[in-house]
Amino acid sequence: MDIIYSNKNFASISVGFTSAIGEHVSGFETASQVSLPDLQRGALQLLKNDLDNGNVFSKGRALYPMVGSAASCHKLNFLNYLDNDAAYRITFSADSAAAHVDKGYKLAAASSRFGNTHYTLSGDINGFFAFAYITEPESAISSCILGARSNTPNSSLIFLSSHYNLASAGNALTGRLYDGVANTTVDGARSADAIRTTGLIGVSIIDGVVELYSNKAVVATVSNVPPPLVGGVTPVALGAYTHYQNGTSLFSDATIGSAGFFTDVTKSDVSVIIDAVIRFNQTLSR
Repeated sequence: MDIIYSNKNFASISVGFTSAIGEHVSGFETASQVSLPDLQRGALQLLKNDLDNGNVFSKGRALYPMVGSAASCHKLNFLNYLDNDAAYRITFSADSAAAHVDKGYKLAAASSRFGNTHYTLSGDINGFFAFAYITEPESAISSCILGARSNTPNSSLIFLSSHYNLASAGNALTGRLYDGVANTTVDGARSADAIRTTGLIGVSIIDGVVELYSNKAVVATVSNVPPPLVGGVTPVALGAYTHYQNGTSLFSDATIGSAGFFTDVTKSDVSVIIDAVIRFNQTLSR
């Protein structure tokens, strides 16, 4: 079901949505300790509706819509908005009020700002999709949007960057997943032609195929990755990564409008998630 909005007045957006959707958004708003504008409340209802209709809401592990312009709202997992680590609420480091804006969570590499999601890839990793929606671009190359901040063995499991520079291959949109036991890079999916300054970037692994996404397009693919990968021990961070071998840390200057992790997904599920997240952020003029 599609609803057309005139002049983005969301005062009556609940019309056409189930009461369960309204209750979920109201619960999230109450937990956030922020009174959300009609536009943001309506966009959240639209997001929940799209994910429900696509039968993927229950496959989500964490989804951060980054509304409310406050840490108390940005930290909450929209799928499970309890304020504790077990619900994958974010713990912010080097935080300030300036980090939480209308466009999302504003990172700052100079102050090593990042968010710990407390979400750890564990067990067999297959049918997995991770993404971030960038609303303001990086100001420098070799940065990290999603990563793991640890230099210990079997830790670093994901690396996603809109701009990552390798001396041998140049600057490129990069998505990587690591084997948490052997600490070997199993995909190295890169696309120099698809550097995304704003919009969605994501990486998936489904049945031994790793795919790198730039908005709705698959821009790099690595096949014959023997599933399953085995999870590590370090939670995923927003805006930070530490290399598991040499200890080099990367941060970010981008602003993240949304980020999330889904499991047990198919390729068609990934398309549903991407469409829903893009529509959500575009509804907010991001």
